[in-house]
Amino acid sequence: MWWRDQRNRWNVETLKEFVLRLAEEHDNRHERAEAHLEALHNSQRNEVNIAILGVERLLHQTVEAIQIAVAKAETANEKRFESVNEFRNTLGDQQAHFVTRVEIDSKLEGYQKRLQDLTDRMNLITGKGVGLNAGWTYLIAAIGAASALLAIWMKTH
Repeated sequence: MWWRDQRNRWNVETLKEFVLRLAEEHDNRHERAEAHLEALHNSQRNEVNIAILGVERLLHQTVEAIQIAVAKAETANEKRFESVNEFRNTLGDQQAHFVTRVEIDSKLEGYQKRLQDLTDRMNLITGKGVGLNAGWTYLIAAIGAASALLAIWMKTH
């Protein structure tokens, strides 16, 4: 440094010049450090702003993707509910045409009574038929016996 050359020449003037130069060097270093720090701060601020813009862009894309997914899900849900409503309507139509248990029970009871009446009639007719067949059998047996008796009587007389 320049002051090392001034070893034996120190006086108030040289001391003043020394202090002023030290202060000036300090100010220069301080200004350079401030400028460097400000440039570094601006650079970091720009990087942060770029990162924020990237995050905002990504956030907007994510929100758009979510909105599209929600719209698709709502559409699919509406279609599913439409098919469920169609199914409900079909079931309602079928139920309107189905017969109730009370109606079936009353119809079945009526059919059972008619079946019993028909069974009773068939039994009566069958009984009469059996009786008639038995009558015919007795009649033929009686005619046969009468013919035999007549033949025996005719042979003897």
